[in-house]
Amino acid sequence: MKKKLLLTTILVSAVSFNALRVVFLLSKTTTFCQKCYILIINALAFLAFLTGQSAGIFRGFAILQPMKRQEDHIQAQIVKWWQETYPARRADLFHVPNEAKRTPQEAGRMAALGLMPGVPDLIVHVGFNHFVPIEVKAPAGRLSEAQKSLCKFWKERGTIIHVVRSLEEFQEIIRIWLRK
Repeated sequence: MKKKLLLTTILVSAVSFNALRVVFLLSKTTTFCQKCYILIINALAFLAFLTGQSAGIFRGFAILQPMKRQEDHIQAQIVKWWQETYPARRADLFHVPNEAKRTPQEAGRMAALGLMPGVPDLIVHVGFNHFVPIEVKAPAGRLSEAQKSLCKFWKERGTIIHVVRSLEEFQEIIRIWLRK
């Protein structure tokens, strides 16, 4: 049985000159398959990439909105640079979504699944079973206590969590690691 996606409304409103919010309002009777969901997510990701914004699904709405944190902008620059510079290695860099606000029930579920506070933002596979953890911070940003604790714990075991505050710092670290 084919499932239909009924896109009832596309609302585009200017939030500011630099940011657009795009909301796909879905009918209450809408059923959609996984392919349709993936298509919407990919379209949002592409729009976010083009406009320097963030995208996601929230309570049935697909939303594109401006990035609010400076760290998000730096991390988006890093991901974009990686994907343009190493297109064949796209899957070698990934984000660990650790920073979301959650209900106590959801936080408990995520902790049971292995989510830990302090885990770095990005993990880069540099080859031969080597992974480089990267924590992205704003120029004036500081590590949380959980991040400091994890940095110390991993350093004692031979792994350094690199803290970067710009695309240039990330590029320097990656070029060193990829030469090894």
